[in-house]
Amino acid sequence: MPVSLSKQYAWKMRMQNILKLRNDFTDGQIKRYRNLLNETRRDIIARISEVPQFEAAYLGTMRTAVDNAMDRLEREATADLQNTVVKNFTFGTDALPDAITATGRFVGFPSIAPSLVKVITDFSADLIVGLTDEKRKAINSEIARGILMGARPRQVIDRIGRNLTDPSIFRNTRYRGETIYRTEAMRAYGMAAEARMRDAAALGLLVTAKWEAIVDNRTCAACLALNGSEFKVTEKGLVGGVGIPLHPNCRCHYVESVSYKEDYELQKKKAIGEYETDILNETGNNWEACYAINDEVFHKRGEQSQIDFRVSEVEKLKKMRVFTHNHPSSGSFSPQDLRLTIDTNLKEMRAIAPHSRYGNVTYYIRRTGKDWGTSPQAFFAVYQHEDQIQRDMFWPKVSSGELSKEKANLIHHDEVWKRVAKLLGWKYGHRKR
Repeated sequence: MPVSLSKQYAWKMRMQNILKLRNDFTDGQIKRYRNLLNETRRDIIARISEVPQFEAAYLGTMRTAVDNAMDRLEREATADLQNTVVKNFTFGTDALPDAITATGRFVGFPSIAPSLVKVITDFSADLIVGLTDEKRKAINSEIARGILMGARPRQVIDRIGRNLTDPSIFRNTRYRGETIYRTEAMRAYGMAAEARMRDAAALGLLVTAKWEAIVDNRTCAACLALNGSEFKVTEKGLVGGVGIPLHPNCRCHYVESVSYKEDYELQKKKAIGEYETDILNETGNNWEACYAINDEVFHKRGEQSQIDFRVSEVEKLKKMRVFTHNHPSSGSFSPQDLRLTIDTNLKEMRAIAPHSRYGNVTYYIRRTGKDWGTSPQAFFAVYQHEDQIQRDMFWPKVSSGELSKEKANLIHHDEVWKRVAKLLGWKYGHRKR
């Protein structure tokens, strides 16, 4: 989510506004369909009532009237539904970019392929054609059956539908049509919203989708079970999520959430930095480690001289980017630190040294390419060579009393890593704390 509370509020308000506009528009289109259906019903009943006699001689006339009325319903309802679908698709397309803009950011989203909109509108048109054809046949069959059984016109009209609420062909047509409108409108919105989330992920944003159900006595068990579930979104789509609508008349939707990699990196650095401060504030001498893996930051406490990792933790370490730990002795890195670093190809290794030769610092060493450019064995050979050079230089000073053993250790390891890093093309240094 956007970082500040004001941005979170702006994001939430914009998303809620878009959903309200979408719902209000769709409800208005359903009301139009209901009025159109009622006009068709009245037209058909009027034509049946106008025939001089309700008998076989006028069957063709009544069928023609039914066909004309249903053709008009099919044309106008199809156009209305396609307009509903296109508008909902637009709402879904604009929701994420508009919400991002409301937080003061701008992301250049690509255009969505027109072919996707055409697929949805063609599918919705087929549903209306299927519905009107089915009801056309049902009305004509009811008229023919009434004539054959000698029924009165009002009896046939009752079965066709004197209104849209009493049990009849037209009440069923109303409910079926409204279901099509609501379901296809939500399908269009959901498909567009998911396409936009994939676009955002492809552009480098960190995207999640939260399933939000309208919880009341109409909510089904499946939607209720998914309510509140969050799914990661990649450029390939929802990871573990399901498409919306889940079923006909589904009222659920996804609430999109994005964060920016630069914001995330700052938050992750802050988390690691706070952990390093916590280590310094502790009075114990146990070794501790904090490491960042993708979207999470972990920490682990060890013993006075080492930190042990289980097999499952080692697998996690292979995915990490930053590994920071304390050195109670306040020296620079150990060769074991760099073996771990190279084996897991992490980006940066850090060691917290509160009493180093420079004072309270964090040592760091980081690679400059995609990997460390060497094997653990080759690195160790370089390290041993440089380590011996430094020992030959410093330990005579310890023997003569010119340097204490503790001071020599601090200087010795720092100088070794300066030379090793220079030889292998790494960046090594320290930051004051």
